[in-house]
Amino acid sequence: MMPAHRLLAALSLFLASAPALAADSPLEEVEALEAQNREMLKALKDLKGRITSAPPVPPAPAPTIPRTIAIGESSTLKFSGFLRADVIMDTAAMNSTIVPFYVRSPDSGASAAQRARPDEGAFSIDPRLTRLVMEFDGGTPPSLAYAKLTGRLETDFDTSNSGPSTESRQVPRIREAFMRLAWPNDWTVTAGQAWV
Repeated sequence: MMPAHRLLAALSLFLASAPALAADSPLEEVEALEAQNREMLKALKDLKGRITSAPPVPPAPAPTIPRTIAIGESSTLKFSGFLRADVIMDTAAMNSTIVPFYVRSPDSGASAAQRARPDEGAFSIDPRLTRLVMEFDGGTPPSLAYAKLTGRLETDFDTSNSGPSTESRQVPRIREAFMRLAWPNDWTVTAGQAWV
């Protein structure tokens, strides 16, 4: 075992030299970190220069869906339409959220069919007016005396015109469905259901 006076001397020598070692070590470490930061800043500036000098990458073209389909040599089918979703928030008690006709009465003396429940409101999303359209162009066939043959089929899903409906799977409704022959001498024959 080491004598106590030697142990105290070794301990005091260690404690006297520790602050000097600690003072040198962080300083060297700070200098090394500053040198590393300078190198990283230089590399970052180099990368920024490369990025700004590179030509911009054009965006990828959006995928397209063919809207016109050729049928035979001179006939085509063209598809179009639109998606529509009406978002409806009623804070009153309407008789129907989609096709409102009247507001129900808050009076407790009203009949059960006409009476509103307290805080009765509704939220709905109605896509029934989405339209799908198909147009036909048959060209000018000689068998029809060179009349321009065209047609149109337009549908939506709004079959609620006969009254309120809670059906969530509406049957498609035909808005227009017709064929038309138009001769060069301004004679036209239209057969079907059309708004013209």
